[in-house]
Amino acid sequence: MIAARAVAVGVALAAAGPAAAAPAVVAVVNGGADVRAAVLVGPSGELYEPDRQGAWARRSGGGVAIEVVGAVQAGDAVYAAGASTPMYRRRDGVWAAVRFGQRGRPLIGRGPLPSVAIGRQVFVLSRGKWIRVGEAPEGATALWAGGERNVAVIAAGAAWRLRGYAFARLPRPTGAVDVFGDQPWALAAAGAQHLDRGRAVAVATPGATVVAAAAVADTVWLLVAPASGPLVLERHGKTSENVPTDIPASTGLAGMIADAQGKVLIAARDGTIWIWADGAWAPGRVANALPAGPAGPAPAHTR
Repeated sequence: MIAARAVAVGVALAAAGPAAAAPAVVAVVNGGADVRAAVLVGPSGELYEPDRQGAWARRSGGGVAIEVVGAVQAGDAVYAAGASTPMYRRRDGVWAAVRFGQRGRPLIGRGPLPSVAIGRQVFVLSRGKWIRVGEAPEGATALWAGGERNVAVIAAGAAWRLRGYAFARLPRPTGAVDVFGDQPWALAAAGAQHLDRGRAVAVATPGATVVAAAAVADTVWLLVAPASGPLVLERHGKTSENVPTDIPASTGLAGMIADAQGKVLIAARDGTIWIWADGAWAPGRVANALPAGPAGPAPAHTR
């Protein structure tokens, strides 16, 4: 799920991380009304829970026997996917396999409603059940869902919208690579376009390309890489502005989310966290805080 906002900076973000190496992070899920309430997910399904003040800690054991490449939260459950089926669900501290009757690479979607595509079959989580809603075009690379019939995918550089049980190709934008936001925004290298209203936002930083995006409440956030120098956070809304960062352009990103209050969270795969709030950057902290004793349930395995 997605959200976002921005302004000027006065701290060195490169110094944001703790002295000791932070745990690795591969996904950021469920920021909701406050990005500091997001859950961070590690490469083996480790969950880092928030204190809602900018710190995350792993307090319970368990994991999955896959390399996690995507995750989404729905209520009290977290779903994680690797390079092939099955997906896994963690509830009440226990991971278990979730099977859809399909084989292949799960593609976890973005948007207000959890979704996943396996092969060409698209499922959304509605009223506590995974429901097949249609068949995606071949080679889908991104998925978004706002409802059972409100679904979009990116395939072959184009955006597609669910019409009945099939997807119809939209004429714009061209060169689409992702779809994101609390409403369906398609992302391309030079900016983003709303799939229903047609509103477009263009990268404002000369020569820059987009590396991450978030959108909430008609505000679009673009994290862009200029031709040289560190990343820049752009806010596009009723007013627009660029927020400088000290995040190297080579940083491997795990995710970016934002909220309607104008806070933005950027997570690097090495566990470094940057939080934009109240006109300033602040570091987040990620740590292992497992209790002494057994490490918890053994990882779930595929049979």
